[in-house]
Parts: sequence; C-alpha cells; structure tokens
Amino acid sequence: KDLQAILKNLETSADDSPSQRLATPASLNVKLLPHQQIGLTWMTRLEDSDQNGLLADEMGLGKTVQALALMLKNRSKDITMRTTLIVAPVSLIYQWQREIESKVRPEFKLTTLVYHGTMKRNLNFKAFSMYDVVITTYGVITSEHKKHMNKTGRERGNTFFGDDCKWFRIILDESQMIKNVRTQVAAAAFSLKAQHKWCLSGTPMQNSVDEFYSTVKFLDIKPYNSKDYFNRVIGRPLKIGNQPSKTAMQQLQVLLRSMCLRRTKDSSVDGQPVLQLPPRNDEVLYAEFDPEHKRFYELVEQKVGELADRYMERQGLNNYAHMLVLLLRLRQACDHMWVCRDKKKMQNADVLACADEDTEREPVKAKRIESLNANILSDEAIRRIKSLNEDIECSSCLDVLENEVVRIVTPCGHIHCVECLLKIEERANLDSLKSGSTDLELNCDYCGGGFEMKGVLTLDAFAQKYGPIVGKSNTHNNDGDESAVMNQVLNNVELTSARGGLSSEKLKKKIKQKLHIHWKSSGKLDKAAEVVEENISKGVKTLIFTQFLDMIRLMEIVCETKGWKCISFDGSMSSEYREEAISSFNSDPTTMVMIMSLKAGNTGLNLTVASCAIIFDPFWNPYVEEQAIGRVHRIGQQMPVSVKKLIVQNTVEDRILTLQEKKRSVIDGALDEKGLKAVSRLSQSELRFLFGISS
Repeated sequence: KDLQAILKNLETSADDSPSQRLATPASLNVKLLPHQQIGLTWMTRLEDSDQNGLLADEMGLGKTVQALALMLKNRSKDITMRTTLIVAPVSLIYQWQREIESKVRPEFKLTTLVYHGTMKRNLNFKAFSMYDVVITTYGVITSEHKKHMNKTGRERGNTFFGDDCKWFRIILDESQMIKNVRTQVAAAAFSLKAQHKWCLSGTPMQNSVDEFYSTVKFLDIKPYNSKDYFNRVIGRPLKIGNQPSKTAMQQLQVLLRSMCLRRTKDSSVDGQPVLQLPPRNDEVLYAEFDPEHKRFYELVEQKVGELADRYMERQGLNNYAHMLVLLLRLRQACDHMWVCRDKKKMQNADVLACADEDTEREPVKAKRIESLNANILSDEAIRRIKSLNEDIECSSCLDVLENEVVRIVTPCGHIHCVECLLKIEERANLDSLKSGSTDLELNCDYCGGGFEMKGVLTLDAFAQKYGPIVGKSNTHNNDGDESAVMNQVLNNVELTSARGGLSSEKLKKKIKQKLHIHWKSSGKLDKAAEVVEENISKGVKTLIFTQFLDMIRLMEIVCETKGWKCISFDGSMSSEYREEAISSFNSDPTTMVMIMSLKAGNTGLNLTVASCAIIFDPFWNPYVEEQAIGRVHRIGQQMPVSVKKLIVQNTVEDRILTLQEKKRSVIDGALDEKGLKAVSRLSQSELRFLFGISS
C-alpha cells in the first residue's frame, strides 16, 4: 500500500503546461517566475494529497519565495492549528522574517515570531499557536527536545514537543543540518509533529546516500522511513562492490521522483532557461611572497611535509584529523605569517623561529594541555561524560564528532570541537577588550559555565584518567600526537575584533593599536586591496570570503587604514549582530566591503547588492566555494559578477586548484553514492598530492 502511494505520487508531475500552473497568490507582492509557479503547483498538490516533500532546487533559484507562496496559497482552515514552524540556521532566521515582511502585501500580513536568543521568552505551544509563523533555529529545537526528554521546564508547558504540539506545517530550511540520523538535532526534528512537512535544501546528499535517510524519516515517507527497509533495498545494495545495484538505484530514483523537486540554473522551462542571470567571470589572481614570507613558508612546508610523511607511513588515514591540521598550517602560511604563529613569538616578531616550534612541539610540552587542572571536573561532569554513547556531538555546533576529530572536554563536562572552542575564546577576548579587563572569562555555549583554557583536556586524556567511556568502542591511542595537534591549534594567533564587525569606533582603535605594534602586510592582503580599490572606484561592492578568523581581522585593518567602510560576518557573532551586519551591507551605500567566514556565509544569504566575490584562500571542495559565490550570483543580481581567487604560486594552493578541478568533474556527474562520497573526503593519494609527497 505504501509503495503504491509512492508510485501514485509519480503522477503528481511538475512538468505542467502554463495553463495548469497556479498563478502567483494575490497576497504576494512579487511575481513568481515560471519555475517557481511550477514549484508552487507541485507543493500544493502534495499537501492536498497529505504528502510531504523535498524542494531541492539549486541555490539561488528561490526556494524561500516558493515556500512563502505555499504558506499564502494553502493556509490552514482550522483556527486551532494554523501555525507554520520554520527551522533554519541562525544566519537565516532574520532573513526569513525580512522575506515575510517585505513580500507579503500588508492586507494579508502573516503574524510572525522569531524564537531565538534574546527574543526567547517563557512561551509555550499555546502561545506559539497564536501566530501564523514561528521561526526558530536547529539549536533551539535541540535544546528544547533535551529539556522535554529530561522532563525539565514543564512549569511553562510544552513548547515544540508533546501530545498537544502539532503544527499545521513544518519547514526545515537547509535541511542537510539533520543529515546524520544519529545526532540530537536529527532526533529533535524527527519528534516534531505536523500535518504537512517540508525540507528545503540545495544539497540534500553531500556525502552518501545514507544522509538522505534522515530526510526520508523526517518526511515520513513509508515504507522507506524504516531504517531496516531503507538499508535493505537502497542503502546496502548501493555500497556493495564497485558497481552499485541497478535495482537499488532505480528504487532511489523512483523515491526521489515521488517526493522531490529539483531544478538547476541550467534547467529550462517552456524552452527557456530557468534563470537568465548576468554573466559571471572567474579569474585567478596570483599574489607573491616577499623574501621573508617566502623563507617562512618554505620552512613551514619542510616541517609539515616531514610530519605528514611520518603520519602516512605510520597510520595512513586513521590519523586523518592530524593530517588536516598540518594541511591547515600550510594554507594559513600562504595567507599571512601571523596566522600560524605562536602568540609569544608574535610579540617578539620572531617569525622564522616560531615556524619550527609551531609545527612540531616537544612531547612533554604537548602533554601539559591534557593534564592541567584535570581534577577540577566535578563528579556530575565526570558522570555525564562517562555515560556518553558512541555518537558524541559538539555542544556548540551540534555536529557529530567522529573518532578522528579532536574532541575537547570543558570543566563543566561538555564536549566541544576545536573550532567552536576557539570561537568561545575569541568572544571572551572581545569582552575582555571591551571592558578593559585583563581577565579572560570563557563560558560554555551549552550551559554557560565558566572555565579557563588551561582547564580543558581531550576526550582521550579524560578516558585515561577516569576510565573508559560507556558506549565508546575505540580511542586514538595516540594522545601525545593528538594533544600536540590541539596545542598547535590553541596556540594559534588570536587577533581580537568587534563581535558586530567594526561597529564600535572605540573598539576599532584598540584593535588597530594592538595589530599595528608589529604590523606587516602580505602578498594576498595587498592583492585583495588592489581589487577592492578598483571596485570602489567603479561603485562596486565586494564580498571577501576566508576560512580563517585571523584573516578577517587583518583585512578589517587594511580596510580601515585605506579609509574603506567595511563590516564582518562570522560564526562568533550573535544572530542579532549578524542581522545588523547584513542589513548594513545591503542598505548602507557607504559600506563597500563585507568580510565573511566561508563557513558562516556560504548558505542561504542574499547579498546581490555586491557583484564581486573574492575567495581569499581556496578550499579543496569547490562546492563549498560555489555556495559562497551563490550569495552574489543569484536571482536579483542585476550586474555582471566577477569572482577573484587569490593564489600563491608554487605552494599548496596550486595543488588545491588542481584537486578542485578533479572534484568538480565528480560533482557535475555525481549521481550515485560513489560520486558523492568522492567529493566529501580526501583520499590518501589526494593527501599525498596536497603535501607534495611522492608515492
């Protein structure tokens, strides 16, 4: 019966003639494009037949406006269950609010609540049900789900979960956030109840077909929502041998066709391209090292190469995370000498001496970070950590931390990845700078508990001291190496900046004074400045994407020195500051530059006010860069778009470009699991290539 329903859904064609398509709702003040009309028609038909679905249009084709049109076209007729819940990444919640406010005619206004951060109140589901739309984040539903399961906070009543909590419609934006079925964020999403459920994602499968199961389970597509059934007919057959099962692939294609609509920028409707965007011109710009920077890079490359070769010989990809940290060091050394320098060495401007120490620290020195203040863990914290199961999540970003990832325990007993721990430290640096205090107060993102950096330790160090962790089947058994890696990361230069970009003049002066003590530019900073200067002379706004927070800070100083008004956007900013930054860049004609973290700025945002994107440091997966460029080259862009990639020749970056081209060909033809998985992970031969190690 369930399979028959899926086959029947194939009749819900999205290839309708113009006369069969739904028109733009009268309550929407923008006209839907033909492919968006098709999307609205398809989504409405699914809801009318009580089916759920996935809108998987490529980024930039207007998934948000199609979902908004559905909300207006197909409103609930039951006043007791009228609310649409939208769950989105933090960076997009206010964009959703803006879209609703700006694209809905005033006489058809949708009452909207943003439930996040300082906007959170002690509300319950009854209060939520008074609104047409409630917008929240994946972090919020995860936290509320934990409270619900632990039966805490019941005095205010149920919020998102419980027998009485059924929404009219749920929309998961960037639904790849729940791709790992084992995570708490996925568990929270699965527990949400609604009459209609939707997933919006341009990348519903990034690594393997296994990730698609989470979407199927959330959308309750029977019988495939059973993990055993999905694995038996699709999952396992697609993993056997070099030639995936043709039958399993056909089943997957049928399943996709029945519940998914996907168009790309190359798709056509009625014989015409889906989109007619302005042209995009990609160009590689080569920056040059000065003699001092060149000597520094060569020394780092030599040391990193020696370590990488030993890791390959000893442990291969079992030491994958350590290899990526070494690769990180090489890439940072291309950007600026300060980005991979020790803090103390920075004060003495002894750049060449620190390169040797930063890439390989003494084992005894490295051990300290694992043992310092380990005894400050409370009995409750120890109990909590020892009860962890196999799937350990970062308490900040909610990502599952696989065995090869360095997992860090804070004294409150919560686990963090290195990247999130550094963001916590950076926020503390900012608060310290604002207050003028010399004390650094760090607080856990999950519980708010205070701690000192010297009090953290790796999960393996915890297991050595307190015994094995329940459900954790293996450890690294290489704690010395792991702690050395962590020590390198934690001792990375931390240049402070304003949490809201450069909005505070007083703070800007303090930052500038701090950086100018030993200020030195780099070839890439100079090249980026040349591009920005030319753009400003033409009245063109520029987006600069980098993977390193330190480069954001350094580029801020370049802009300030030149007299250019700029603003920053990175993962350490609160949702309110992010919204303020986006609004300022979009509306202030004098703000000509936005400097963005590649990870924080590569999804969902609409920044077509800019028409030039600079990729400051290349990433091995070109699709991540494409998502970032999609912030500019998308619907609404009126100007030709230029993309500038900054590269230093004869470095690891040359090899990354070559690898990108190989992976791009895989992405273009990635229709099976093998292709998808090839994009997601660097192979041993690719790592050897990146490090310039002969086979």
